[in-house]
Amino acid sequence: SMRKMKKMIVFLIAVIMCLSSSVAVSAKTVNDKLRYGEREVVTVLKTEYATVTVTPGGQPTGGNRFSTGGGLYVNTSGGDSISVGLGVSWGVVSVSASVGIASKNSSVGGVFLTAPNRNDYFKAKIDKTYKVQYKKIDRYQYDKYLGTSYVSDATLYSQNVYMVKV
Repeated sequence: SMRKMKKMIVFLIAVIMCLSSSVAVSAKTVNDKLRYGEREVVTVLKTEYATVTVTPGGQPTGGNRFSTGGGLYVNTSGGDSISVGLGVSWGVVSVSASVGIASKNSSVGGVFLTAPNRNDYFKAKIDKTYKVQYKKIDRYQYDKYLGTSYVSDATLYSQNVYMVKV
């Protein structure tokens, strides 16, 4: 039917407009000093993954012993933030990582880890994997080429929470 087709086309145009405006917005956040008629073309040159291991705060130096069983609650986003260097093929990209908080008290929220046994002392650890991208940004004003800059950025990709014997 023609009406159905027309509705579909209107819908697609709306979707395309939304997508193109979101692309324009994200390019603008890279450099918000764009003058009138300026645009940026972002090309991802390399994507790599780098993992750092952090020790959540709130744990005794010698770890915790769970003589009656139980375990630790680990909140991966709480706690202090530390600056870590992610080693990738083109150098080191620094990122601010939260170390998290671990506690026997459920009020910290997060993931619950059961203690592997009741005799040893354990500490919670978090492996944080980042997606690191090396990007080339070409700047143009209308069709005049203005220059190129290179940036690296890292975004948290995944987290793995576990206990190690101290």
